[in-house]
Amino acid sequence: MINLIACVGSGNELGVHDLIPGSIRRDLLFFKELTDGHPVLMGRKTYEVIGRPIHNRTNIVLTHNKNQTFPKEVIVKHSIEEFLEDNNDDNEVFVIGGGVIFRQILPYVHRIYLTVVDVRLDAAKSFFPKLPLGWVCVSEKTYPADKENSYAHSFLIYENKGSAIKEKISLITVPDDSQQPVK
Repeated sequence: MINLIACVGSGNELGVHDLIPGSIRRDLLFFKELTDGHPVLMGRKTYEVIGRPIHNRTNIVLTHNKNQTFPKEVIVKHSIEEFLEDNNDDNEVFVIGGGVIFRQILPYVHRIYLTVVDVRLDAAKSFFPKLPLGWVCVSEKTYPADKENSYAHSFLIYENKGSAIKEKISLITVPDDSQQPVK
């Protein structure tokens, strides 16, 4: 099963933790708890921002550059198709970014764990994609700002209740309307 986990600003901006580091501790703990022990899939740029493999997870990096090297514990895939062919559906994988990877993998995702932070990030360069029909918010929990979390934020869980999940054989790319709000 492929899940997606992301933290966005109120305008669907990605990179919240990069642009305002340490601002939402609760989200970092949620990420750790949810993904611990599971494979995580990310694009090369996301890997470079993190700067190292994430502990206690199988790290899978997507890159088109076949000459780029990574630490031996990182599994490298060169396309979404290659990842999908090698992925066991029984294995719960978390896609952690970035925006291009989110748009490409979205047709294959079963569940989205989305943290929405009550802040606009004008410096953002990447945005979370608009969800197509078939996605339903099944859970929402909102928290106020406090001493460990600089901004109010909400945890949303979306499930694909429609026919949005594509078969592995027919990979499609979601149109780039990523500047649109999720809701």
